[in-house]
Amino acid sequence: MQEGMRRLFSRITKSILERGENQFVRSLVDPGGEQGEIPILPERTDPEDRQIFGVMEKDEFRAFIAQLDGSFEKSFRAGQLNTLIGKMSHLGNGKTLSLVCPVGYRTEQTSLQVRAWGERGLLVLRLEGKGAPIELVEETFNRYRRPMEDAAEFRECRIATEEYEGLLDLRFQELRAPLGLRWTVEDLQWEQLERHFGVFLLDQPVATMVVRRLRDGVVRLRQIAVSDEHRGKGYGRMVMKEIETLLASEEVKEFELHAREDVVGFYEKMGLEQVGSIFTEIGLPHVLMRKRIKPNK
Repeated sequence: MQEGMRRLFSRITKSILERGENQFVRSLVDPGGEQGEIPILPERTDPEDRQIFGVMEKDEFRAFIAQLDGSFEKSFRAGQLNTLIGKMSHLGNGKTLSLVCPVGYRTEQTSLQVRAWGERGLLVLRLEGKGAPIELVEETFNRYRRPMEDAAEFRECRIATEEYEGLLDLRFQELRAPLGLRWTVEDLQWEQLERHFGVFLLDQPVATMVVRRLRDGVVRLRQIAVSDEHRGKGYGRMVMKEIETLLASEEVKEFELHAREDVVGFYEKMGLEQVGSIFTEIGLPHVLMRKRIKPNK
């Protein structure tokens, strides 16, 4: 047990200390069409080079590409369009592709780079080029674009994995660092006994929650946080709704949480009720809130 704690603490410390120093980022795709880590590229020197990111329904991709193909003056090479559409239709969890297509529009030419990742019937696309051709791509893409938030995924993470450490780092940055707090031995001991959940956008954690069992049929939700850059996009509501659905399927009857006083209104909108009076925790006023879970029919 002690040896396991030492290894866990070592991983946590390393993850936090190296935040911002790591010279690699996780990419949707690499030139070989596989997920992995690639070096961060220097800032572009050509101001016309642009990248477009977005989410699209799989069944709309054919219409999007066909519309582009009809608008470009110099379009996809023979057979390239069918190859692209065919590969896109088979994209699924963990599968990616990358394709470079020379195109032209309004006397300007560029190499349109199409990179994609498939998830739950959606395509997460990155298109890159410059000049008038990429402007046409963006104008057309906006007709089919869906919010990036649609690609977010809620899932449980095992402790001591890379995903878990990402959630732990998010919790530290949003909940502890602003208050000058650090992890304690007791915190790390509890980590191994709790369940850890997160919302991931393009494999990056944007929201997190910890679930602690209190007694039969009752759990406590803890360490609920959304990354600062993704607040106001519905991820807090998403993590609350998803966990309630999951707990209901596991026949949990009630959950509770300690809400900071300034976010009580948010939890009230999620159906929780205040219990008792205000108390102080980690130097801030908190309120105990509870909610009964309706069983799944």
